[in-house]
Amino acid sequence: MANEKRCLDAQLALLISTPDSDLGENAVRFFRDSSSVDCHLMVPQFFWVQVESLFQRRRLMPADEGGLDAGEIARAIVWLRQCTQTTPDDSLFLRARSLAQGLHRPHIYETIYMALAQMNACDLWSGDEELVKAAGGKLAFVKFIGDYY
Repeated sequence: MANEKRCLDAQLALLISTPDSDLGENAVRFFRDSSSVDCHLMVPQFFWVQVESLFQRRRLMPADEGGLDAGEIARAIVWLRQCTQTTPDDSLFLRARSLAQGLHRPHIYETIYMALAQMNACDLWSGDEELVKAAGGKLAFVKFIGDYY
């Protein structure tokens, strides 16, 4: 697994804040495994907009419903920035548009992660089961975190 690359989406990043759920456990295991080897976690610039939006939504939720306080969110963002490598989106848009058209997806933001993984010849790990199903057998490198060993 040395020098391996993996791509992840914002949904997977959010799952680390719910380690008690099944998917959260897999997300924590994914990040732990990735950090224990020479593995580069790839994200597009757009990832940060999505992550901040998802965490903001969690900040507005009551704690007993999975809400997070500002300190927890800040620590998660700092940690994510330290363990990921951000790729400029400009180089991804054409490929993402083509993937969106081929998969009949309404949003480019979904396929930008696929484009990044495709360009880096690595797997995309996602917490979005619907997105993974949409990729179907056409894009075998798109994987659901629920299937992470």
